[in-house]
This record gives sequence, C-alpha cells and structure tokens, in this order.
Amino acid sequence: MYSNVAEIVPIPEEPSEDYGLETVYPLFFHPLGDWQEAGPFVTALNFDVEYDEDIFYFSNSGVGMSARIKLMDSDGNLLSASDTPALPYEYDEIDEFDYKCGTTNLTDFSNPEEGECPEMTVCEDGIALSEFADCTSAMNCHMMSSMTTKAVSRTALFSHQMIPHHQNAINMAKSLLKQHEFVCEIGGIVEEGAVIPWECELIPILYDIINVQNAQIVDLRKVLSDKEYNEYENCDVDFTKAASAQVSRFLAEPDFMKEDTGRGLEETAEESEECAYEHGIECTPCEGTDGICRVMVSVDLYAGEWGYYTFEGCEGVNPTLNLEIGRTYIFDQRDVSNHYHLIGFSYEADGAHVGVDELEPGIAPGNSDCDEDMTCPAPMYYLDNRYKGKYSNNKKMGVPPTTDKEDFGLDAVEPLFFHPLADWEGYGVFATALMFDDENFTEDIFYFCHVRIFRYIFVKCFMRN
Repeated sequence: MYSNVAEIVPIPEEPSEDYGLETVYPLFFHPLGDWQEAGPFVTALNFDVEYDEDIFYFSNSGVGMSARIKLMDSDGNLLSASDTPALPYEYDEIDEFDYKCGTTNLTDFSNPEEGECPEMTVCEDGIALSEFADCTSAMNCHMMSSMTTKAVSRTALFSHQMIPHHQNAINMAKSLLKQHEFVCEIGGIVEEGAVIPWECELIPILYDIINVQNAQIVDLRKVLSDKEYNEYENCDVDFTKAASAQVSRFLAEPDFMKEDTGRGLEETAEESEECAYEHGIECTPCEGTDGICRVMVSVDLYAGEWGYYTFEGCEGVNPTLNLEIGRTYIFDQRDVSNHYHLIGFSYEADGAHVGVDELEPGIAPGNSDCDEDMTCPAPMYYLDNRYKGKYSNNKKMGVPPTTDKEDFGLDAVEPLFFHPLADWEGYGVFATALMFDDENFTEDIFYFCHVRIFRYIFVKCFMRN
C-alpha cells in the first residue's frame, strides 16, 4: 500500500506501513522450484530525503552480507565523504585451499599432523548428559565409517559422502527432540523481529533438518541408482586402532546399557530384534458407527528411518486398515508430524515412487471400465475445508459425481508439503477424502507417502457392507 514513487504505484491518500516485505519475504524460504515459479522478485527504492550518512543493503535471510551505499546529490556529489556508520565486521578472506574447494574455514585442517584432529565428540569436561553425548559419538562413528568410499566418479563421491552426512544430521535432530524436553510450542508464521526463546527457534529447525534432508537422501539415492552405482562403496578401514578412549568405551559398553544389566552389545543383540514399534496390526476405523469416518493421521518419526504412519484408535505403526466399500473416510493430516508426509493411495506398494498405478479417476481397478469416463475410485484432496480438485465420485462430500474430470486436487496440495513448516501450518487443515466404490475389486490396496518412500507400506483391506 505504501508508495513514494508515483511512477510505479500511486501515492496513497492514507498513510500506510505496508511496503510488501511481509508478503514477499516468506517466499524466499520456499523450495527453489516454487520460488522460481512465483515470478521475478524486484525491489524499488527511491531515497528522497536529505541524509548525511551512508545506508546499507543486506540480506533479509542471512547474516554478515551487508554492504555500503553512498548517497549522492543530483549533481553526483557524495553527501558523506567518510564511511559513516562503520561496518561492524570484516568480510571473509578466502584462502587458496578453500578457494579451490569452494568452502570456508577448512584451510587449517587441510594437512594436519598426526594427533591434531580430535576424535572425541564431547570432551570429558563438556556437558554432563553422558547418554546424549554417547549417542552423538555413535552417530559420528557411523558417519565417518560410511563416508569412506571407493567412489568411481565425482557425483558418486558426493552422494556416497552426503548420504551418511545427512543421516548424521537427521539422527542428531531426532535424538535432541526425543531426549530434550522443550518448554514451548510455536506454530504459524512468526512476525519479523519478534523475540522468542531460542529453544522455540530450534523446533522448526529440527523438523526442517529431518524432513528436508530425508527428502534429499531419496534424491541422492536416485542419482546413484540412475547411474547403476551401489548405494555404498565403503573402504575397509580399521578405526579401532585410532579410536579415542571415549569412542572405544562406547562401542564396548555404552552408558545406557550399563544402566540396564551391564551386558554388552553382543549379549543384547538378540533382544534388540524384538521391535518396539509393532506394525501391520489390523484396525477398523470408526468401527460400530455409520456415516462419514474422520481418521486422524500422524507420523511417528522415531519408528523407522523415514517415520511410519499412525492412526488415532489404531495400535502400532503402519497398521492394516479395514475400510468398508462405499463408505467415506476423511484422512485428517492437521498434526504437525504430517509435514512432508502427504498420504496417497495406490494399487501396489510405494505408489508414485516406483511408477505403479495409483488410485486416480482414469485408472480402473481390476476389470472395471470406469477409466473410460474417469469415474474410478480416487482420493479427493482438501485444504482448509475447500476441495482443490474437480473430480468427484462422492456426493456426500458436497461435490456432485463427475465424468471426464481428472483433477482430484493432488497437484494443488502436494507442493505445499515442501514449504517451510510455519507456512505449512498456516495454510489450514490438510485432509483427504476417500470412498472406494467398486464392489467387484477383491484385492488389497495401499496407502503410502507421496513425498518419500516408507520402507514398509502395509496393505489396506476392504470389508463388504
């Protein structure tokens, strides 16, 4: 609404503080493809008051990128000959080694003498949280072991090392969320300049690490697969000779095992095979009721590498769901754990990730001919109680059944699951309606995650009315 450049935007009759920053700024945190599709970002500036000091340009998203602007009069004379105010920091000086690598701060570590690189994760006089410190030691042991590679190309080397590097970051974030009691809850977009407790700032960072880097691992594995490279090409390295006392102690007998019975890893290996997260348990949502069934969906991030779905009223993770033919089910994904986990439905496991048939208006189950007029069973994707598609096979959802409509809302909803957590929460409730109405189809179908592959996707069964 604000303007001091009439040639671009008419000067408003009423004063306004809105100069567009709060509309544009959040878009710079969206995925690159979405950011590009938003169109050219342009900022106009007309400095039209007398001012005898310099001003600065800077990045709204990053620290340390400020640089000076010298103001001139209409004749080209500087209004301030001195650099006022002073820039409070020096710019980085990139040494030759870092310049070659495209990195910063690695030069001092580029040619270490023996013993100069510390092998402990947490020094003995560091934090007293020994269990968490031991966890991070194990994470780093895994990462360093996995990053030794006989890669055959630059892209393979990058992928072989970045995958365990990402896994380390994800495990660190998960471990902190699980072992540390955060004392705040935040949601939605935080106003620029607002002061919030530093631990509250950590929460969206931790979720972003888990979700974004997990999605990138999927892409990195695809890079290796497309080139027919192995996922790992580890060298045979004996780390035990150089292991620090702390790492050796952890590998032999971690603190958390001492607190149990004092048994070592070998003695407890068999017991660890009994999974703490049961999966595949049959469940009938809204059992004993009639009408539309709302199923509350969440994701247990700790139950597997990618996390697994859970459903209110069902036991375990990734349960086998028993759903009635012809009944409407609404899968409600308002819980924050669903970020990056849009639910989908397919006729075979893993759906879109492996190119098998999904439930879509033009994909017929079995011998049905519903594909001829696009009336086949398909999910209907909603955002904040508004249907985002045109197809319907379900008048109970307030949308008359259609023919020859293939848009069931997925393309409008799926990209939003990649947006930053605060934006995702601010969009409203994501919900997916499903009514499977083909009584002649006798096989099972699957639910899956559109954004990433869950290693175990369990069958979705149907019961006759």
